[in-house]
Amino acid sequence: MTPQYASVSVCGVVSTFYDAIPLIFPKDYFTSHAARAFHTQCLQNVIRSDGVIAISESAARDLYLYTGYDLAKTQIVYPLVEDRFRKINPEELNSFSAPSLKDIDLSQRFILSVTGIHRSKNVKTLLEAYMQSLSLIGREIPLVIVLPSEGARLEFIRQFGTPLNVIPIAAVSEEELAYLYNRADFVVQPSLYEGFGYPVAEALSCGAAVITTTSSSLPEIAGDAALLVDPINVEEMAQAIVTLATDRGLRAELKQRAITRARLFHDPTALGTATYEAYKRVARSECRASPDRRPIAAIWSSMPPLDCGVADYSRELVDALAATHDVDVYVDGKYRPDAFIPTCARYRHPRDFDLLPEPTMNIFQMGGRSYQQFMYEPIRRHRGTVVLHDLSMSLGFYFLAKGGDALNEFEDKVVLPEGEHAHKEYGRMLAQFRDPPRDVLDGFFDRHKLLRWLVESTDSLLVHTEPLRSQLKEEYPDANTRTIRMGATDMLPKVRHLPMQSWRQALGIKPNALCIGCFGIVDKWKRLDLVARAFEELCNQYPTSVLLIVGRAYDAEYRQKLEALTKESRFGERIALIDYASPNAFHALMALVDVVVNIRWPSRLGMSAILVRALAAGKPTIISDIPEWREIPEEVCPRVTPGETALKQLSALLIGFASDPATLKAHAMSARKWFLSNGTLDAMRADYLSEAPRKQ
Repeated sequence: MTPQYASVSVCGVVSTFYDAIPLIFPKDYFTSHAARAFHTQCLQNVIRSDGVIAISESAARDLYLYTGYDLAKTQIVYPLVEDRFRKINPEELNSFSAPSLKDIDLSQRFILSVTGIHRSKNVKTLLEAYMQSLSLIGREIPLVIVLPSEGARLEFIRQFGTPLNVIPIAAVSEEELAYLYNRADFVVQPSLYEGFGYPVAEALSCGAAVITTTSSSLPEIAGDAALLVDPINVEEMAQAIVTLATDRGLRAELKQRAITRARLFHDPTALGTATYEAYKRVARSECRASPDRRPIAAIWSSMPPLDCGVADYSRELVDALAATHDVDVYVDGKYRPDAFIPTCARYRHPRDFDLLPEPTMNIFQMGGRSYQQFMYEPIRRHRGTVVLHDLSMSLGFYFLAKGGDALNEFEDKVVLPEGEHAHKEYGRMLAQFRDPPRDVLDGFFDRHKLLRWLVESTDSLLVHTEPLRSQLKEEYPDANTRTIRMGATDMLPKVRHLPMQSWRQALGIKPNALCIGCFGIVDKWKRLDLVARAFEELCNQYPTSVLLIVGRAYDAEYRQKLEALTKESRFGERIALIDYASPNAFHALMALVDVVVNIRWPSRLGMSAILVRALAAGKPTIISDIPEWREIPEEVCPRVTPGETALKQLSALLIGFASDPATLKAHAMSARKWFLSNGTLDAMRADYLSEAPRKQ
């Protein structure tokens, strides 16, 4: 099951759960972070399902034990065993041709095990038990081990060598495997864990006597048709092998029981009926009205892993609203979104909107990146609330239209609604410049925000700063504009357990050194070159200081400028440019630094998610003195005034923090206090519930 299928749906979801082996043997399965993340995504989808089909009672129990999934929503449905696994009559058996088995003398007695080399298969215990039994059963009964592939056979030899009387084989067809089940004296399945145990079910279907273990689903599948042993007790397994090898009557009895037991796994009607009932039960619950059904919030946005601030913001907003709402998250379907969303949230495709119950809140998260372009038509079709993250988003849409050869459509849908004056100026610009230079475009889009189409298509526009709301109201007096707080996840619980001092030491940061962090997109607007020069001034007095610049640079020229500045600096080895940090690494790096510098100009009148996250982490944060951030007290965030004195001011602030730990601590406490009062997800949710128009 791939993550996107179970989490993007317009109906109830039923997942099939096979086993919990990766959770029980994590070191063997999760050999990389990617493997762990992918399995976690798949498991999250199962947990979010409206119903689950489990292939055994054992699998259902494990799903509950490891995830807490409601057993009442789980249906046990045994899978079918192929009909080729059957009791073969003696004449057919004697005439069977098995080319891949030609090098093995199968006319004699042998013990069979169909297994693998994974630790859960417990091959080592089987080999030890077989070796113990040899002194009593003799060498005339070899152990034939069927492995799933030639690679597995070679790995078996690498791990275990070529044990006496043991014959590892591979690349066996199902017909040949059925032949082996029928020919074998008995079958040993020594697994530590199976979700179902196909080799046991196949062996029983062929009328074989079976030894298996008391672990997981194996007693459930074998019933009274097998000898059960402790999977980690070598002596007990060896004794069972000796017993079956020497007791012809017991073998015959088990073979007779096997045929009866195997009927459970050859009933397609029972399988179909049980599967249908599982789906019908979910479909019925979907249609049944629920008096205590929670209100629905529809969120249209880009989502992680897309690398943009709107995606990160929306991921946290989903967390916030999930406390009170079921959340439908509409994405454009061109990527696999992050599966780590609350169980009451689902990903939806835009075409699903008309098929679903009407939400009480319909919210669009709009920025100027290509990731948000898919919302243009839905905004016009499904009126709602738009949260405006970027006042200059129309410039971004212009570049997208230009790259997609869609400037005519851009003119019709975005420029023309702005009015005659803007439309004529746009026409003159294109007449003068076939490809307008950036400064000309900046001038035009600074004079004309081209948001009239948005104002006319929405119930209200929400922004995160009062200066931005005031400017919107000035340019579009009829717009219903409101201000809401920007919230962020509380970082401290995430990072308290991390070994910060040892990490700082590993990065070469001395115990009392000041570590400065700059986070987010690397752009000239953020004045990181000025930060680097101020850092050099700091190092003249405190040479052990460290500067971390964490974020991707979409402006290659500016990135090269920073790299050159770093190389030229006498303290360049104290500056680290980190291109990308995963969410967990971001949290760790934010916790690791002592001070955050988050300056930018000219003003764009928007709030900064990095700023809120820094305050959440309790970090003294130096900001620029621009209108949108003046509501934050200076004792929380000291200011740098844009202009000629900015370098001197920033250098002085950094040196002050390095020289006065008490001031550093006081600012850290003020930062944390401000966050708890103004920047939590609870505060953001309260504003959304208060300010976003709701349908009753």
